[in-house]
Amino acid sequence: MKIRFKVLLIIVEILLFLSFFLTWFSDGDLITLRGVDLHIFIVWLFFFYIGTWFSVFSLSKKFHIISLIASICVFLLEIYKFFTWHYLTITGYISLTFSLDMTSFGFYLSLFICFSNIILKIIWMKLCIKSIHKNEKEIIIK
Repeated sequence: MKIRFKVLLIIVEILLFLSFFLTWFSDGDLITLRGVDLHIFIVWLFFFYIGTWFSVFSLSKKFHIISLIASICVFLLEIYKFFTWHYLTITGYISLTFSLDMTSFGFYLSLFICFSNIILKIIWMKLCIKSIHKNEKEIIIK
């Protein structure tokens, strides 16, 4: 079960990474921005790396919490970019309607995969904590 879940986590992490190469914002003609074109991509990549590494290769409760926090930061960075990507270059103000009109399917797919990643990490964390407590009880009984 745990091996399959780790494989599922890795697949979701890879899909999340690949979703940054899709078109996020476009007007159909002139403007086309992918996730990797945004200046916040390096920060996102840092959180992505921490989240992936700690979730897949650790058994400590602290590292699972760090992984979850990093994944939530990735999600929040995507939301932040959704509202502010056009602020300095096109409109000069934050506009929800402009953001909704110019957002491509790739952004929504990335947001969905990121949210799924957070849910999977919460489930994974609960499974690992449950197994840690089970192992502690077995040690106490022996």
